[in-house]
Amino acid sequence: MSRVIKWAIIGAGKISRAFANDLKYVKNAELLSVGSKSMEKAKLFADEFNLKNYYDDYEKMLNNPDIDAVYIGTTHNFHYENMLSCLKYKKAVLCEKPFTVNSLEAEDIIKRFQGEGIFVMEAMWSRFAPAYTKTREIIKSGAIGNVRFLSADFGFKAPNDPEHRAFNPNLAGGSLLDVGIYPVSLAYWVFGKNPEKIFTRAQIGKTGVDEESAMQFHYDNGAVANLFSSVTVRTSHEAFITGEKGYIHIHAPFFNSRKVSVIIENETAVYDFSFPGIGYTYEADYVTKYLRGESVDSKIMTIGETLEIMRTLDII
Repeated sequence: MSRVIKWAIIGAGKISRAFANDLKYVKNAELLSVGSKSMEKAKLFADEFNLKNYYDDYEKMLNNPDIDAVYIGTTHNFHYENMLSCLKYKKAVLCEKPFTVNSLEAEDIIKRFQGEGIFVMEAMWSRFAPAYTKTREIIKSGAIGNVRFLSADFGFKAPNDPEHRAFNPNLAGGSLLDVGIYPVSLAYWVFGKNPEKIFTRAQIGKTGVDEESAMQFHYDNGAVANLFSSVTVRTSHEAFITGEKGYIHIHAPFFNSRKVSVIIENETAVYDFSFPGIGYTYEADYVTKYLRGESVDSKIMTIGETLEIMRTLDII
């Protein structure tokens, strides 16, 4: 219980930098090293975060016995092979969303890690933030009644470059896997299951990836979810969960919100949250506590949910 969990990061891009910055606020956690396919990028990252260890070879980094956990922040297409490398050296893994590019890869990773008894989890950071904790509490209390409708969107305007990760099919580009996973994951979180029927339409761009995806989920109890993602337009990033008695507004950006409003008839309750960094702290703290043997809620983001959500993404 007294040991510090030593972290390493695979990938030296923007997301990895955000994670590294937020890891500073996690008790009993220390960033030990970073790996990139570019030594120049690895060194720049190491200099920024005062790391002595940096590599242009992931396996050389992972061979360090002092590393307890690895955060994977590479583009989607590399997640599967990166996790296999971590498994080879028996490292616990927190892998950035989407976990893999399809459910077959996800099934294989889950089977392999569970077979070795090694921790692996998708980095769906929203699940661990206080706004989601409060939202779950409100829904469970019955304050808004049975949930009947969900709406959520996540769209941003990516650089107009066919080689950019958002448009490059070789990097598993497209809006669905990049940002559409957030509203899809939210829907699973709210309703606790995959939809009975899925209606979807995509705008396919010149590079062959979905630049926009519109999705409507229908559930066996009659509830409906309207979801949207885009890499060509910026949307509101709002989420509304509507029940029989009222609704919850997870303010923008809903995936790392600092504000939740509950509207029941003519009364509004507002909950404000403040936290350091941008919100990665909570998932990093969760994994750190788990590896230290501290008590954590094992149902926040289960590997089973990750697989079910990936199956829904496959269908879409």
